[in-house]
Amino acid sequence: MSSRIRPAAVAAAGWIALVLIFLYAHGWLRGFVGDAVVVVFLDAFLAMIALGPIASARARLITVGTLSMGIECLQTLHLVGPDAHWVLHAVLGSTFDPWDLLAYAIGVAVSAVLERRVYAQRD
Repeated sequence: MSSRIRPAAVAAAGWIALVLIFLYAHGWLRGFVGDAVVVVFLDAFLAMIALGPIASARARLITVGTLSMGIECLQTLHLVGPDAHWVLHAVLGSTFDPWDLLAYAIGVAVSAVLERRVYAQRD
């Protein structure tokens, strides 16, 4: 199996999971599990394209972890108001929640396992 097929399969599964979570889940499942899954999806997507500075697993994990946790911390600035478009709420969020940081850390940990055990396997 090609080195890009494994992360592509994980990215596709992650995308399907995110759509199902967004459409049908509520409460902690939508918030906490959705945040962890989005990190795994982003890492898998970046592993699938593996270009330039994000070609290494370490760079991808640092990028996705920093991006997700950075966006969460930006929420303390209240840049997305209650009347903002739903896409902004879905992508950037509007309320800081320290539990989201834990969800992102779990997502990075799962991604690290996938990077080492699934994506890096030789055919």
